[in-house]
Amino acid sequence: MSTGGPETITSLNSLAYACLTAGRPVQAAQDLETALARCEEVDGEAHPETIAIRANLGRAYRDAGYPARSLPLLETGTSSPPPPDS
Repeated sequence: MSTGGPETITSLNSLAYACLTAGRPVQAAQDLETALARCEEVDGEAHPETIAIRANLGRAYRDAGYPARSLPLLETGTSSPPPPDS
């Protein structure tokens, strides 16, 4: 899969969600790590999609049995400030 634009990020997030619901949290986490890095690069850390992917990665880590990795991501997702008004 290309590491191109927003469509790739969305596709990785969708694939990871499918893996997560299919009981494959380790694969989901790998896809979400890639999506998160790319989304932070393209959209920035405070973008709503970045925040959503970060929360999904936290869920994947939790389901994979890595609570220490999960909690900071889940907390960040709920405490991020809203983006500034345009």
